[in-house]
Amino acid sequence: MGRCLFLKPDWNSADYWWPYHATPDRHVNYNPAKHPQRWQRFTDFVYRQIEELMTQYGGIDILWLDGAWVRPIQNPIPEEHREWAIKKDWNQDINMPRIIKMARTHQPGLIVVDRWISGEFENYLTPEQKIPDHAMTAPWESCITMASGWSYNEHEIYKPVRELIHMLVDIVCKGGNLLLNIGPSPQGDWADEAYDRLRGIGEWMKINHESIYETRPIAPYKEKQVCLTRKKDGTVYAIYLADKEELHPPATICLSTFQPNPGAHLTMLGASEVLNWEKTGEGFLVRIPESIQKKPPCSHAWVIRIDGGCR
Repeated sequence: MGRCLFLKPDWNSADYWWPYHATPDRHVNYNPAKHPQRWQRFTDFVYRQIEELMTQYGGIDILWLDGAWVRPIQNPIPEEHREWAIKKDWNQDINMPRIIKMARTHQPGLIVVDRWISGEFENYLTPEQKIPDHAMTAPWESCITMASGWSYNEHEIYKPVRELIHMLVDIVCKGGNLLLNIGPSPQGDWADEAYDRLRGIGEWMKINHESIYETRPIAPYKEKQVCLTRKKDGTVYAIYLADKEELHPPATICLSTFQPNPGAHLTMLGASEVLNWEKTGEGFLVRIPESIQKKPPCSHAWVIRIDGGCR
């Protein structure tokens, strides 16, 4: 998938940050309404920049636009972003309909994410540095840093592999996508810690990828330490998120809100043994064999595959 990230404000452009004026914040430093010709030059500049991206870099599936303060003044911004995004009551309209019409002429089927600008050009939502508490009704992805900040820091502290895997599972089970940021150094390198985290995620995904890729959320989505996903064919995955010191799967895993269909076949991804299960009230209990407990197929989270459907 080709994803193009474009920051709408351009602080290198003299038509956005006019050298004649001070630059006290991230906004345009002159009132566009009082200098329409200069603002039109900036609007045309943005148009040409995006046109180059849409025509010179192959197939593009997503145009992801950041810089929510560059927007028509009548377009609302969610309350949690208003304090920093709207410091000036100036109309920073770059004629998005014109831009997107051009972009989709070159890239038919293009998905547009004009972040935090409600309307036809925010095709999905992008919560930042957080995961929603529940499944959302609109398409969404959480934008989260692998470390604590978006840009490179030589002494940065990176999230542990376990936390990153749990974060991915929590997002997917609620129907979302994870956009995971790694800030490169000025030389374009990543820190060794970043490669270590990616390696750990890759090792887990090598065994458990089918519970993540091409899956959909299934109610109740998450119960205590267990997240749920499902395939279109009805296969259900119960993903047990291990506690920090939990290096081996528990002897039993319980769920209280649904049951496998009679005759359902349960296994753990990465292991060959069939798992025994039994009904418990409205839910069920699955027993993990001692052989799997002693030698689990992976670390951080274990996935039970349920073939045969649930009810």
